[in-house]
Amino acid sequence: PALGYRAIRICLTREEVFKTQLRALLRASAYGNISIMFPMIISVDEVRKIKQILEEVKEELRESGIPFKDVEIGVMIETPAAVMISEQLAQEVDFFSIGTNDLTQYTLAIDRQNPKLDEFYDAHHPAVLRMIQMTIENGHKGGRSGTDRDIPQNGSGRAFRFSDICTSGKKQSKRVGSFSRIKNV
Repeated sequence: PALGYRAIRICLTREEVFKTQLRALLRASAYGNISIMFPMIISVDEVRKIKQILEEVKEELRESGIPFKDVEIGVMIETPAAVMISEQLAQEVDFFSIGTNDLTQYTLAIDRQNPKLDEFYDAHHPAVLRMIQMTIENGHKGGRSGTDRDIPQNGSGRAFRFSDICTSGKKQSKRVGSFSRIKNV
């Protein structure tokens, strides 16, 4: 699987490239509402570092007189580590998006690009469903609540059953995630 040096790890180790990307996103925010989501997060320290860099870029833009709007920031919950600290992450960001393909792959220790493992890849595995449920519940505990939102599709293109994920009867929150429409299956 694609592990190691990728996603936010590249951004945090190549800060000037990351700042260029953030600068472009912030400049674009002057023309419409945008949100920025950071992938492959595994720690609160990473999020705090991202926020520090984002503030530095905002200050540079202010000093240059370049307009921008405040943007919401969120994280992809796609590693078991992120799931386990999702309550703390919710206190740092505005929203979550659950990356079910990577979350399934990392949770089940299955390289989804290896055809020999296809029969073992199960996006509806109870461990994966519990991790999704834990993320949603921890998002709410972390202070994220809002309007009705939906559940992501899994890698097979089938929607998760809402009842499989949230047994509490509560609806998803926009603040907790950016999800595709709930589908009846």
